[in-house]
Amino acid sequence: INAEYGVLHMQKRLLLLLGLIWLSTAQDPSRFLTYLEKNVYQPSCPEVPILPQSFYIYPSNYFENVPANMKVPPTQRYTQPMKIAACHDNLIPPDLLNEYEFQTEQFLTMLGLNIYDGSVWEIAVSLLGSAGDALTYESNVVRLGRTCQFPDVMGDRTCLGVINQDECTDPSQTGICGFCYGDGSQRTLKPPYAWLFRMISNVYAVQGVHDVRCPEQNVLWTWNDYKPILGENSWARLIGPLQAALIRAGNNPRMIPDSDLKLPLDFLPSLVLMLIPSIGAVHYAPYNTWSFSGKDDTSVSTENQISLLAGLSTLLYVLQVQNTHQSVWPTIENLKQNILRYLKSAYDPQYGYFRQGGFYNAVTKEFSWIPEPNFAVDCQTWGITVLGPNVIDSWFGPGTCLNIWKVTKQIGGYGYDPVTSRVKGVGFSENSQDQVFSGEWTFGAINMVRVLANEYRDPTVRAELLEEAAYMRAAIESELTVTQPIKGVNAVGVLYANKRYYIPFGWWANPLMATSSTSWAVAVDKQFNPFYIGGAYTTYFR
Repeated sequence: INAEYGVLHMQKRLLLLLGLIWLSTAQDPSRFLTYLEKNVYQPSCPEVPILPQSFYIYPSNYFENVPANMKVPPTQRYTQPMKIAACHDNLIPPDLLNEYEFQTEQFLTMLGLNIYDGSVWEIAVSLLGSAGDALTYESNVVRLGRTCQFPDVMGDRTCLGVINQDECTDPSQTGICGFCYGDGSQRTLKPPYAWLFRMISNVYAVQGVHDVRCPEQNVLWTWNDYKPILGENSWARLIGPLQAALIRAGNNPRMIPDSDLKLPLDFLPSLVLMLIPSIGAVHYAPYNTWSFSGKDDTSVSTENQISLLAGLSTLLYVLQVQNTHQSVWPTIENLKQNILRYLKSAYDPQYGYFRQGGFYNAVTKEFSWIPEPNFAVDCQTWGITVLGPNVIDSWFGPGTCLNIWKVTKQIGGYGYDPVTSRVKGVGFSENSQDQVFSGEWTFGAINMVRVLANEYRDPTVRAELLEEAAYMRAAIESELTVTQPIKGVNAVGVLYANKRYYIPFGWWANPLMATSSTSWAVAVDKQFNPFYIGGAYTTYFR
């Protein structure tokens, strides 16, 4: 009787599983194409006919209705006056400095594209049959490093010395010291080797929009985000272009033309310069990259290493299949092995998760981890996706991947049910009190769960994981998927988050239709894993 009950119970579970999977894939992902095609900057210019935008602001007065106490996070609030070069070196009081931070967030969100978002957009529109649009964007923006009002969107200003090492001074924050790549003697990189800025735009200034720090001077607010970051460049120069190139080549890596490999190959020299051999990681950003904390140019990011590892593995796979550019194979393999060494050290067995990162002191040659607990959801979901159980479980013991996912749900889950151990989705960091629901990061979790389901052989574990994936996908559909008017037509998209929420890693989440979330929706509904060439739910480390 018990055996019969067990069989019937398993049959019911399988039927439920099939039903849930059908529900999660019944919607046609092409419904998202209108948003992805319409949410591009217009008017554009002949040189840059297509530039997608990261967000669509709806309603149009969204930022006007943000409460005063939600404009600037406490951790990034000015308390002392400062001299501002753009305001003719006048001393600006802290309340206006804080108002400027909110003004900047508003216009970066309205006018900007994060190049990571551009990369997942490139993959999504290619999957939906608009590979030509993806190539137009990549060819005219990413490969040439320009936009309409910016002839150069790369961190290629000549290095005159590192500010934090007292080699150069820039009291007016004009960028005069340039960008310094790595810790060797050759620190300046020029196109095509320099890194792209993480945020780009077609617009340098908006007529009639004045800098709130000195309104009486009628100084225009101008674009101010010039940060070349490793993670965004790993997507924009490796993952996005290589996946899109494969789709254009009819999913045959041997047919990818050499011209489509130049962008990824030109990325490699910078990675060699930016590698920190003692810890096996690549710098987060070149020295002199500005940040509120002043620490970005000494940071090491675990998530960035994960993205880079996936991109390098994809590039090496294509080169080896084609048997071309053999001279760079050892360079790529060396970078991969270094990153694997870093990622192994990033796991903290006391907390049961991967640490977010740390800081490297180039003078003392010392590296220090950010003190725990300092939980980052994407370090877990993306880390498991790229490394897989064959690596992680071999490093730290059988079932480690499943335990990391369990810890992630407990700390960062949205709608966590301790009885079933299921979540509707995930937030960004510690999420037990102020519950936030992230569309993009939850799609990353769904993608990870599908990889685990494919890699683990136990049919019961697989079934439970796929049920979890379907459960999260249904929650996104019911709570974050919206239809809004864009340029006269109704478009379906996925919100970045369910509410305005300050992410402790340095930016605001807003309940706005997002190119990142919507592009990930296409990938998930197309059963496509962006971290593996061709989209299979597997890893390079088998």
